[in-house]
Amino acid sequence: MRDVSHGRIRIRSYVVETPVDEQVTLREERVAIERRPADRALSDADQAFQERTIEAEERGEEAVVSKEVRITEEIVVNGR
Repeated sequence: MRDVSHGRIRIRSYVVETPVDEQVTLREERVAIERRPADRALSDADQAFQERTIEAEERGEEAVVSKEVRITEEIVVNGR
């Protein structure tokens, strides 16, 4: 008995990158502080002569970009 070749197969794997361009709408919150002159009598609603702190925070959204690897095809090689 002798060993004889009946052909050969070559399997190649490659990577395909697909560029993506997306439009994303980002929101922002802005805070405007304004000082203006006043000349009026003090009322009970003014809450004068009290120590207090007022805080205002500006916020905004940032786009998050990520990649995901996807398997698009598989092969099975059986040897007998």
